[in-house]
Formats: sequence, C-alpha cells, structure tokens
Amino acid sequence: MFPHQNEGEPYTAPNGRFNHVFGSLSKIKCYSDVILLYKKMSLAGVNPDLYTFNILINFCCNLGKLNYGFCLLGELIKRGHQPNVITFTTLVKGLCLQGKNEVAFKVFAKMTQTTLGLALQLKDNMSKWNCKPNVVSYSAIIDSLCKGGLVDEALVVFSEMHRDLSVVPNVVVYTSLINGLCNSGRLIEVKRLFDDMHRGISPNTVTFSILIDSHCKDGNTEDAWGLFKLMDKINIKPDQITCNSMIDGLCLASRLQDAVKLFA
Repeated sequence: MFPHQNEGEPYTAPNGRFNHVFGSLSKIKCYSDVILLYKKMSLAGVNPDLYTFNILINFCCNLGKLNYGFCLLGELIKRGHQPNVITFTTLVKGLCLQGKNEVAFKVFAKMTQTTLGLALQLKDNMSKWNCKPNVVSYSAIIDSLCKGGLVDEALVVFSEMHRDLSVVPNVVVYTSLINGLCNSGRLIEVKRLFDDMHRGISPNTVTFSILIDSHCKDGNTEDAWGLFKLMDKINIKPDQITCNSMIDGLCLASRLQDAVKLFA
C-alpha cells in the first residue's frame, strides 16, 4: 500500500510519484519492474503523462521491443499528448541500433516538422548509432529550414550534403532550395542553382511551377514564358498550377493573346 492510502481506497497519487519510481528503475535497468509498475499504475486509475511515456518507450527500445515502443507512441498521441524531442530521439536511436535505418529516417523526417533545431543535433548523433544521414534526412531538414525562412541555414546543410560522398542531392532537395530562394527574392541564386541542377538532375513539374510563379510575380514574364516553353521541349507536362501562374503573368504583362492560347 502506498503512503497516505486508506485501506480499500484506490490509490490516487499524482503522476509524479510514479514517474519518480520509473526514473529510479530506469537507472538500475529493472525493465521487468517497470512493466509491472505501469500495469499497477493503470489499475490505480492514474493516467500516464508524456514523461511516463518517454520512460516506457525508452525501456521498450532498450529491450529491443520497438513495436511496443511505437504502440506507446500511438497511445500517447491518442491521450492528447504531443511527442517531444526525447520521444523522437529515443525511437530513432532504437531503430538505428537495430539497423532499421529507413524507418529511422522517416521518424527523423517527422521530427523536423516539430523541433527543427533539435533535429539538426539529432542528425549529427545518428552517425554515432551507425545510421548515417541519407538523402531523405537531408531533404527533410532542408525543406523545413526553407519553409521556416532559414534559407542560408538550408544552404549550409546543402553544402554539407555535397561533401558527403555517399549522398547525392535529388530533385526534391533542389526544388525545396529553389522554393526557399524564390520566396526570399533571391532570383540570381535561383538561376545558378537551377543551372547546376539541370546538368545532372531533371527538374519536375513542381520545380517549374515554383520558378514560373516566382518570375511572373517579379514581373519577369519573358523569363517565365521561356521556362514554360522549356517544359514542352524536355517533355515535362505542366499542371493546373503551372498554367494558372503563367496565365496570370501573361495577363499582367498585357499579353492577352498568349494567355488565351493556354486556355485552348
């Protein structure tokens, strides 16, 4: 019976007491006792908080029971908690140590959407767990940095990626950078990056849509029109977004006949 508990009454101690015991058990690696205590906690009607879940997920990872760890992740979200950097780091480390790199990178990519600064630190730690960053993790970081307006930081990561001989930037990476630079009005750098990309990687419809929209908004309708014709030349089909941007640009430049042709 716990302190201050009357006989026959359910224990209603706050999470803190259980978490303190969980923490102590974690230090001495008494994994079986943790599971037993968690069951008692549930029977006592005490709801686990995020701290509790993080400890439990860590135990599961240390035991190699990653499936249980992800089940706990689902439960904590279901209970209204938001996973934090400790949650993600624990799962990524567990996956890396078991050689499940692809899944680790997917979890890492999700992490960049919520805690980008700490995700950058985690990327450096992943290599210590025999899980070197790949194009997926680099792409996730660069895209998140660009969307957050941190384009210079994204370019630093891009340079780091180039120095990593085991990773080759793909169209997603280039498109994210082009989008970030366009949103920052750095069109000279956009042109240089697009030319660099075009030497070995084929731009896709999304890449062209971003470029055309940016040029049109900047009043460079002729450059946008040139990109639109280049799409046809290299057999890349424009989508509705591409066409709408081009039509808007042509109308703003009073080139109504060219705009009408796109409706045909």
